[in-house]
Amino acid sequence: MLLEFEKEEYEDSGCDSYFPAGEYQTDSCRANRQKIPMAEVFRPSAKEFKDFHSYLRKIAPKVIPNGICKIIPPPGWKPKCSIPKTPFTCVCQTISAQIRNAAQINAEKMKEKISFKDFLHKTSSDWKAPSLNEEEVLELETKYWDRILSRENDLKMLYANDQEFSSFPSPDKFTSDWNLLNVPHLPQGLLQFSEMKIPGITFPFSYLGSKFTTFCWHMEDDQLYSLNYLHEGQPKFWYGIPASSDAKFEELFRTIFPIISRKYSLDKRTTVIDPGLIRSKNIPVSKVIQKRGEFVVTFPGAYHTGFNTGLNLAEAVNFADDLWLCNAINVWKYKKIYKEIPVVPFSFIVVKAAEAIIKSEGGEYFIPQYRHDFTEGIIKRHYESLYALVSVETTNRDRLHSRYRDMPVVCPSEWPDVTLAYCDCCKEFLYLNLVQVKCKDSENMYCPSCYLDECAESIKKENEKEKISVKLLEHFPCRDLWVMVKQLYDRL
Repeated sequence: MLLEFEKEEYEDSGCDSYFPAGEYQTDSCRANRQKIPMAEVFRPSAKEFKDFHSYLRKIAPKVIPNGICKIIPPPGWKPKCSIPKTPFTCVCQTISAQIRNAAQINAEKMKEKISFKDFLHKTSSDWKAPSLNEEEVLELETKYWDRILSRENDLKMLYANDQEFSSFPSPDKFTSDWNLLNVPHLPQGLLQFSEMKIPGITFPFSYLGSKFTTFCWHMEDDQLYSLNYLHEGQPKFWYGIPASSDAKFEELFRTIFPIISRKYSLDKRTTVIDPGLIRSKNIPVSKVIQKRGEFVVTFPGAYHTGFNTGLNLAEAVNFADDLWLCNAINVWKYKKIYKEIPVVPFSFIVVKAAEAIIKSEGGEYFIPQYRHDFTEGIIKRHYESLYALVSVETTNRDRLHSRYRDMPVVCPSEWPDVTLAYCDCCKEFLYLNLVQVKCKDSENMYCPSCYLDECAESIKKENEKEKISVKLLEHFPCRDLWVMVKQLYDRL
């Protein structure tokens, strides 16, 4: 992401008024940083490691307070790693602005692709160098923040991020649940229902890092889980903030960057804030040192950031389960209000998952052999999500029918091939229903609420002399949706 920040914005932003003299000095932040605790580290047995989702559910109560954890695979679990053979794109990271104990990082895409060999040469890196020990990594942590927050900063860091390839063996050759090519599609996960290949979400992104390259503060798209595996190279340093402290952290961001935060959110992934400063504001933060052959998991809604201590190759993918649903309904509502395009089709996933539960024998979750004491809790979360979704849908359709009683309703058998279309106004994925508007030279699709509240009158005015065809396409009539809700309720 390349963002141009104007220098005068910082000079005129009044940021210093938010920082009384001596309150946020580097020394105190450094001291706070050294007190940050390490997140939980888990070492599953070979038996526990076989079932990805069962193990994640087992450790969830210990991870949620931190939002992040490290998982070390059982001895002997080490997939073969393939180094990229074709040239790839890189970004050059530089510091574009600094305010006390925070900074903005600019990432400018390089014009030409480079080879793996060229990357080693440009970063003066040795692929076969011995891995740093923990003491050396902690020393680099201090040097990293000293360099990032230095007033005279000339850092230029080469980073091959968001590369659409995987270094894991193909799923047919390496069937482990923990193969990142398999994770989004596991039978106990929800992204199996998305029916979309989304790079970086349902298909892994790879990251070739060099010393001090940075992934800035952010939470995952649509507040999904993330799973990161470090294939080879030097350790990766992480910091995490639990979802329960999101609001306090976002307020701190707005305080530090009052001008930038009016234009951009932390989702732009350009902001670094010293975790020592974050801790001084009573916001819980923990850290992880990830070494080769280790996993890092971030939980839904957890902000995280970090940097690479040297040359390394990592890979990441997203996944979702019923715990994600607790956040997802609010994400869906938020993105609809602010007209942000969602990454995964929430309504599609919720309905498809509900259908799978209803069809499964005895109420088990997706597959008959998945029998646990927490099945009831799983179904309850699905029921609550479906109930909330159907309630909103019913309200909007009732409003639509009340105002436009003569609007034709197209039944499911006539539904066109527009699966996973999205509203031309709010950008919501349209799966349950949509309002189709055909004019002489155009065709648009809207969700009922946008058509009612923002589009109907303007469309009518713009096409006063033209014939307009407006239909409500119902993939799922409300009565069918409420039957589904009742069927889930009966499983509780």
